[in-house]
Amino acid sequence: MGIPTGAGTEVLKRVTTTGDYDTAQTALTVPSNHIYTVLSIIVNEQGSNSELLTLYMTDADNSNRSIYLIQNSPLGSLETFVWNDKFVLNAGDTFKVKTGSASNIDVLISYIDQDWT
Repeated sequence: MGIPTGAGTEVLKRVTTTGDYDTAQTALTVPSNHIYTVLSIIVNEQGSNSELLTLYMTDADNSNRSIYLIQNSPLGSLETFVWNDKFVLNAGDTFKVKTGSASNIDVLISYIDQDWT
């Protein structure tokens, strides 16, 4: 996607997911002509087991290579993890969540959606 030059919109949004993340789950996929600025990620472990949390993105501009933001970070039983570092996802990028074993976690992601369609 080229640098936008026309009119567009900028909207604050959120996405929520819940479930078992022992295999990587896609939490966000950026459509064409959009840019997402992720503001925060909140992960809560709902079960009684400690987990190892991994957050990463796939970079559509580089053959979908994985870029890890955190890898195997401890998440204790019934604990909450908050990520407040901002980062940008471009069209075609995906953001994924994974735990090291069977889990029951809730995920909330807040982001700015810049829409240039």
